[in-house]
Amino acid sequence: MPSSFKEELLTFLKPEQIDDGKAAMVCYSSDASTIERKPLGVIWPENTDQISKIIKIARDFKVPVVPRGGGTGLVGSAVPLDAIVIDMSRMKTIYGIIVRGGGERKEFSCIVDPGVTVAELNDYLKKDGLYFPVVPSSHKVCTIGGIISTNAAGNRAVKYGKAIDWVEEVDFVDGRGEIIKITQINDVCGKEGVLGIIAKAKLKVTHLPTNTSMDVIETESIEEMIEKINDLDFRNILSVEMINKMAGELVGTKNIIFVEYADQRGTIKNGEMAKLWKKREGTYSICASKGYSLICDPQIPSEKLKSFLKWVETKSLPAFGHIGVGIIHVLVPDNNHQLMEEILQMSIEHGGELTGEHGIGMVKAKFINEEYRVQIKKLKEKYDPDDIMNRGKLI
Repeated sequence: MPSSFKEELLTFLKPEQIDDGKAAMVCYSSDASTIERKPLGVIWPENTDQISKIIKIARDFKVPVVPRGGGTGLVGSAVPLDAIVIDMSRMKTIYGIIVRGGGERKEFSCIVDPGVTVAELNDYLKKDGLYFPVVPSSHKVCTIGGIISTNAAGNRAVKYGKAIDWVEEVDFVDGRGEIIKITQINDVCGKEGVLGIIAKAKLKVTHLPTNTSMDVIETESIEEMIEKINDLDFRNILSVEMINKMAGELVGTKNIIFVEYADQRGTIKNGEMAKLWKKREGTYSICASKGYSLICDPQIPSEKLKSFLKWVETKSLPAFGHIGVGIIHVLVPDNNHQLMEEILQMSIEHGGELTGEHGIGMVKAKFINEEYRVQIKKLKEKYDPDDIMNRGKLI
C-alpha cells in the first residue's frame, strides 16, 4: 500500500483497520474461486462515512478498490487486481423491523448493514416469526452486501425469487465517494461492486414458513426428471432442487429431485427434512473435495432444460441446483478451464443466462454480450467515471 495513501487513511481510521502485511496479502488474494492475485492492502471500515472517505482518497490517489463480503464468491468478483480490498465484515448492525399496514395487509422491512450474514439476519428475525427468504447454501457466511451484489437466489427461489425481489433501497457509496440512496435497485443488484459499495440495505421480509414438508423423487433418467417436474402443481411449492446421477454418485444419492412444500402434503417432515437439506447444501463441498472445484451456474429456459442436462450428462459432469427456476450448477474437474468455457458457450446456445446467482466476475467476463457490456459502461459513467471500483470485472 502506498505510504502516502496509508497516511491519509490514518487521519480517520484506527491502525487496526488497515493491514498490508504478509498474512493479509495471502488471506485476501482470493475469494472462494481458484483465482489468486495479491492485494495492495486491506481496509476494514466501520461505518458509511469511513467508506466515503476511503473511496475519495482512493480516487485522489488513483488506487482501485475491491469490496468484499464473506469471500464466498466463486467467480473471482472479490479478487483484487492491483487493488485495495475493502472488507465489510465489521459493519454488522441490524437496525430493527419496520411494520407497515395492519391485519392481513401488514408488510415488514428490515434495515441492515452489508456485513450481516444471511444466517445472522434470519436468527434475528425468527423471534418475530419473520424471514428473509434469499438463502443460498453458504448462508452461514455469505453477507447481505454480497448476495445483493450477485443477485443471489437460493434453495427457495421457486417461491421467493432472487435478491432483487427483496431489496427496497440501499445506501450506496459510489466511485466518487458520494453517499446516495438508491431505489432503482437494478442499478446495483447483480453489479458485483463495479459501481460502488452497498453501505446499508432496506430489505423486505416475510412470515417464516413453519408448516413445511418434502418429497424426494428418484428418477432413472433426465427425461423422467423433467417429466416429473412438469407434472408438479407449483402452487404452494417453496423449492424444487435436483442432483444428477454423477453428483449423486459422489455424495451418496441417486438421480433425485427434492420438492419442498409450504404445507403438509409431502411424505417427509420435521427432523428428516433438515438431514436432507444438509446433504443438498453440502453437495458442492463434497464434489469439490473429490476433484470438481470449478463451477458454472447458468440459468436455462425451462423448455431447454432437458437438452442442456442431456449434454451435461454426455460430458459425465456432476450437476445440481435450483432446477425449479432453471439454475443449474455444473461442476468441472479442477483446472479444466476449457471445459468451463464449453459449458458457458452451451448455456448461451440454449438461450440461457451466464449466471443464475454466482455472478460474472473474472471467469465469465469474455462471454458477456455487447448489449450488457454497453449497459455496464453507461452505469460506470454514471456512478464510477474514474474506474476506481472493482476494476477489471464485468468489462
